[in-house]
Amino acid sequence: MSINLFTETTYDWKAADKNAWTVPLFVSVSQVSKIGNQLISYAAGVKYYAKSPDGGPTRWGTRIVTTMMFPK
Repeated sequence: MSINLFTETTYDWKAADKNAWTVPLFVSVSQVSKIGNQLISYAAGVKYYAKSPDGGPTRWGTRIVTTMMFPK
């Protein structure tokens, strides 16, 4: 199991200064396991928008991720 903290910050060069930044902060927990012979990575977490433009994303959200892994 791993615990992750990351951001996917963006800046809109054409927007007014107060609407230029979007700063989501993510905290998630992930795990790799097997279903039969297939490796699967799955994660779940929450996100908080520390900064967003007017009319942009809400303050809180969730993220669920599933990834099939094919190692050589």
